[in-house]
Amino acid sequence: TPLAVVSFNNNEEAGEFTRKLIDEQIIVGQKKERIRLCLSVEHSKEDLDFCLHKFEVIGNALGIVKT
Repeated sequence: TPLAVVSFNNNEEAGEFTRKLIDEQIIVGQKKERIRLCLSVEHSKEDLDFCLHKFEVIGNALGIVKT
């Protein structure tokens, strides 16, 4: 199973992002300033689009991502 790893500036930033993703039903693993997502052939394009959209929304809300 492929993993996608996203790095943040610090543990607190990663922790807050992780909590917000979990609130949106996106399950991730966190270790220090990195979060990991497992990609699966079971995920549809809609699943991936949903996840990317939530990354953008949460990242903007936390001031991490600028779009």
